[in-house]
Amino acid sequence: MAINIFLNGIEKDDIKDILKTVIYLIYRKTPLTQEMISFILEFGRYYHFNDTEFEELFIVDTRYNFDIQDTVSSLSKEGNKMLLFSLVLFAEIFDEIDLDDIYDELKIYTKLPIGKSMQKSIIKATKDYVKKTIIMHYFIYDKKLPFYVEFANIQNWVDISDEKYKHFFIVDRQKIDSLSKKEKIAFLKALQILMNDDGKITQLERSVVDIWKYYMGIFDIDNINITNKPQIKHLWLKNMLLFSYLITQNNHKKSLQNAQKILGISHDNATKLVKNVQTYYQTVKNLYDLIYHKKLTHLNENKAKNMDRVLNTAEFILMILPQTKPLKMIKGLNVVRQAIGKPLQEQNRCKIGIKALQKGSSNRLIIVIDGFLSESKEKEFDDWMQSLPKLYPDDNIQGFSWKAQNYNTIISGGISSWYKAVSQTLAGADRLSKYIIEQLDKNPNIKITLMGHSLGARVIFNTLYKLSENCKTIDSVVLLAGAVNSDIVNWTDVSDAVKRIYNFYSKNDNILKTLYQVAMMDTPIGLNRIEIIKTDERYKTDIYNYNVTHLVQGHNDYKPKLYKILTQSNIQI
Repeated sequence: MAINIFLNGIEKDDIKDILKTVIYLIYRKTPLTQEMISFILEFGRYYHFNDTEFEELFIVDTRYNFDIQDTVSSLSKEGNKMLLFSLVLFAEIFDEIDLDDIYDELKIYTKLPIGKSMQKSIIKATKDYVKKTIIMHYFIYDKKLPFYVEFANIQNWVDISDEKYKHFFIVDRQKIDSLSKKEKIAFLKALQILMNDDGKITQLERSVVDIWKYYMGIFDIDNINITNKPQIKHLWLKNMLLFSYLITQNNHKKSLQNAQKILGISHDNATKLVKNVQTYYQTVKNLYDLIYHKKLTHLNENKAKNMDRVLNTAEFILMILPQTKPLKMIKGLNVVRQAIGKPLQEQNRCKIGIKALQKGSSNRLIIVIDGFLSESKEKEFDDWMQSLPKLYPDDNIQGFSWKAQNYNTIISGGISSWYKAVSQTLAGADRLSKYIIEQLDKNPNIKITLMGHSLGARVIFNTLYKLSENCKTIDSVVLLAGAVNSDIVNWTDVSDAVKRIYNFYSKNDNILKTLYQVAMMDTPIGLNRIEIIKTDERYKTDIYNYNVTHLVQGHNDYKPKLYKILTQSNIQI
């Protein structure tokens, strides 16, 4: 749903304080209904709240010593605007909540550091946003309501005041889940055909197709042949197809033609339909501008030569797509720059496999693995070798290269490069595990340590899975900013393949907070501890978690500080 765009700019701790304040103010006026609780849970799910964090939200009742003034004063300016937005949002959706009542209650405790004129603008824009989002839901799902009915005439068709909370979430998850694989492929193929209607597909259009691939859970549609034209039999799915397509277009004539073809409607009705989508876009954009006080790039980007502008637009479009988890491009290509800390330039791909870095005399082998966008010959593994020879001068050190993608691939493939890299961690793990098994078979006494950064840690996780299947065990793994799920069951499953796990994480890692969590919909080990279930003698793995937030300021701060990190932690690999 379009609310993703507003949540995306607020830190998790701030959204906790905002929700606590909203719950407290509502609770003082009216009991929380099951529908309100469900609605609040949707906010929490976006930020991957765990059970404890959800419990913290709902103990904020009239008996709880909750300091609103202190909480509100700790919020950023955008956070205070989001608080006002949230209050209006709940009041508009739930009839039991009176905005004036809870707004007056807030004023008793504190004063929002927002001008009166801005407050009025946010209230008005939020009301308009809620109304048009609910209307968009009806457009997509209500068979009695044609998509081309003008916004002004909607009351003649449906009563939008009825159970508004049910109609605020535009994508119906149950409907999506009920689609067969064939129907999902048909939708994706049809969307791809639409985006390519002029013989080429822009970066923006490709990004929208990619996010729907992820949402549908089907990635490799390019190799799936459909002999006939994709058939979309559900009207709601046709409407969703149109919405996803039209939101990216600036070619008015072709947009109208495609709208007419898909739904079989007249030119006049197609014109109204296109206008509705554009109106909704503008409504969301206006509210975003008010909250974050910055302008979003307009849709007219087909001829843009500047990749930053295209990706900025794609970022906004993906966040408009209802109920998806957008891969947020942090200020365009800054996500790429932050991911490996180098300026954008042409890169030659490195050779996949093992590369010798240091020949040692000991019986230990250390293998290092880089993360996303590291598939380049330029200074390969140099950052690791600034520290490791000092720490382990007698050990054998090797680097393992895998298809991690690079700048060239992200320019040509857009955000699909991320998903390709994630999928390639499996192939990389298959190759690396075979190499490790060979070394263990040659020398059963060899001590092997794997060190991985970012998606390199995901390669290690998948490698452990392969080793576990083959009843092989290595000595240790060192995980830095791990871009892999922290699920306790997953790590329990691989724990018999390694004696010691050293996990280093930092709460300052904004790459994992945005790029990973938004794209993968789970919480990575680079932000949290690893735990396992020790149910029997098989699980003897020792796990050491190190919170290095005080030392590591960002995703790329690990390897420059690797010497200090490893010496201060005093780990025994």
